[in-house]
Amino acid sequence: MKTDDDVSTLIDAYKIKIENPTRQVEQQLAYWLTVFEAAVIHEAISRTHKNGKSFSYLTAILSDFNRKGVKTLQDIVAYDQSFKRHKQGSAKQTAKQESFPLWASPDYKVKDEPVDEATIQNIKDTLEGIRSKK
Repeated sequence: MKTDDDVSTLIDAYKIKIENPTRQVEQQLAYWLTVFEAAVIHEAISRTHKNGKSFSYLTAILSDFNRKGVKTLQDIVAYDQSFKRHKQGSAKQTAKQESFPLWASPDYKVKDEPVDEATIQNIKDTLEGIRSKK
């Protein structure tokens, strides 16, 4: 249950770590106290401060906590661990093998084979078509 002391403490923490709160920010902090225990909001304020962000970032953190069912500091620890595991799993999946053309291989040998007249004429016609489009 929220008390006036809880609201005052949160407003003071917000003022020290982020910026002077507007009346709207104070009202929003009081609202979040109906959703979370004060320690969770303090943690969100600390994370906002650590990232050099503002009120919208704090709101995004608290909204995400609310969507994910995070209500206590213990829930935050579990949430952070889950986030790290998910992030590590995503990093492993994004590693891709880059492919190179055969001629880029260090052991590639040029094959100098004779070309028939039809192929030579086809190449000349193609080049002529390209040059005429300029």
